Amino acid sequence: MEELSWKIGLVLLVLGALHFFNVFALGRYRRNRLRQLATHPPLAPVGRLPVQPAHPPTAPGPGMPGPGAAPAAPGQANPPAR
Repeated sequence: MEELSWKIGLVLLVLGALHFFNVFALGRYRRNRLRQLATHPPLAPVGRLPVQPAHPPTAPGPGMPGPGAAPAAPGQANPPAR
């Protein structure tokens, strides 16, 4: 019986050592693959997107001059928008 327990114990130790070696080796392989993939973009850049304004221009409110209107002279009110 003692001989059988030695054999089972030895098998368990060998299996444990193989398990830890596999975990170490596969983790190292995965880390290297992730490092290789991180240095290359998934697709080559074709160009750049145009820069969009932070706030889109809004239409002038009632009584406000349009974008091409001349400023009113001092002391005069702006003409109403049509």
